[in-house]
Amino acid sequence: MRDTTRLDLPRRDFLSLGAGAALLGAGVRPARAKNWPDGPIRIVLSQAAGSGPDQVARAIGDHMASKLGVACIVESRPGANGLLAADTAARAAPDGQTLLLGLYSQYAQATVLHKKPIIDPVKTLQPIALLGTGVGPLLVRKDFPAQNFREFLAIARTRPVSFGSFSIGSNAHLMILQFAQDANAKIDVIPYKGAAPMLTDLAAGHVDCGICSLASAKAFMQQERVRPILVVTNKRSAALPGLGTWAEEGFASPTYDLKEYFLGAAPIGTPNEVVSRVAALVEDAAVHSEALKNIRKTLFEEEPPLVGEPLDQMIRTTVPIWHTATRALGVVLD
Repeated sequence: MRDTTRLDLPRRDFLSLGAGAALLGAGVRPARAKNWPDGPIRIVLSQAAGSGPDQVARAIGDHMASKLGVACIVESRPGANGLLAADTAARAAPDGQTLLLGLYSQYAQATVLHKKPIIDPVKTLQPIALLGTGVGPLLVRKDFPAQNFREFLAIARTRPVSFGSFSIGSNAHLMILQFAQDANAKIDVIPYKGAAPMLTDLAAGHVDCGICSLASAKAFMQQERVRPILVVTNKRSAALPGLGTWAEEGFASPTYDLKEYFLGAAPIGTPNEVVSRVAALVEDAAVHSEALKNIRKTLFEEEPPLVGEPLDQMIRTTVPIWHTATRALGVVLD
């Protein structure tokens, strides 16, 4: 297996390795930040309208519009596992007028999940900020014959358990495959195009279990149509008292600690001053935007947005983990 742990350059260095020469060769020069923003700002969204990321994009866009005095337009471009939106944003002028909001896993996974990705986001996009997607529970259908994770584990070792995957190559997908391997469990993965259809089938009893955000599952849990048996984030949650984590149940591979984020990014070559201003606006929105605060409260997300060096460090640490896990587990989208 090829070594995937050598992403140890500073992010701005390795992001520029492939894209910098291409930009200069095409005659494209980084825009100046002096007059930014120069007109409406477009936020290209990798998920469908009405989704969780769409709500986050609109809340941040409204906050930016109020602070900058320009319109912020959210344009949904779902498709190709998030790469259609990433490609749209990366091809835009690097002037800060076009931004991207998508899922971090799609950014981290593109070159290993796809045989021929239409874009390499790591080389063509400049990450600006990450916002956590909150608590993630492992859920079972209401009549599944296990009341806790230990009983679930015992069943999965004796007969196949169907798992609804909301996205191929997502952290949830990799976690359950790693669990099947480590626990010698029998897991049949059923792919879905999003959390909503997966949850609908789980509540109807068509699949045995699934993983998604607590915000997505909350209404189903309140109606007792699904039951949580494990917290799949790296620490316990006050929202699900009494439920243990992967590590507490004896599963401690780095794959079990992969967390999903909302990623804000811009085309490579966007001026550092603009990147810093957008990052500051995202941080400010997390504190002062009532709409974004309400979304984060629903997600049970308390961590502040990651920007600057903490963001750099997180990317340097986690991209190799995504790559290694995806290759080791044999996950390929096309």
